[in-house]
Amino acid sequence: MSKETTEKPDAGRAPWWRSIGPALITACVVFGPGSLVISANVGATYGFNLLWLVAEDAISEADLNEAGVTLRQLAERKTEEFFTRRGFASAAAFLKQYQHLSGIVLRQPGEIVIWLNALARHKTPPEIVNAIRRLA
Repeated sequence: MSKETTEKPDAGRAPWWRSIGPALITACVVFGPGSLVISANVGATYGFNLLWLVAEDAISEADLNEAGVTLRQLAERKTEEFFTRRGFASAAAFLKQYQHLSGIVLRQPGEIVIWLNALARHKTPPEIVNAIRRLA
């Protein structure tokens, strides 16, 4: 027999799990099965949507509020081109999605900023807001 036929095709290659490194373990620890169940249960029970962002530079709650108000005002004025260029069917379609957003949680160095949408259909419960604030 020749050496080519008896040698395994992947001989000399590291096992697949070595090519991933510690990322797989870290991902399993950070987002484990418990997180998946709890997150789904909280969302289904309370019916709210939070957008979670991570920022390298400081962004204030006032900045988030100003951005939210500006977008809402553009939609209410029916500035269609602004929203269609960004993938929405219309300003009304944006407003519908905007009402589904309960708030934005912004994680930045040393603090968590929470912006709550006053027009949200499902408000974020105060106990959830307090729990998020304690994460800082």
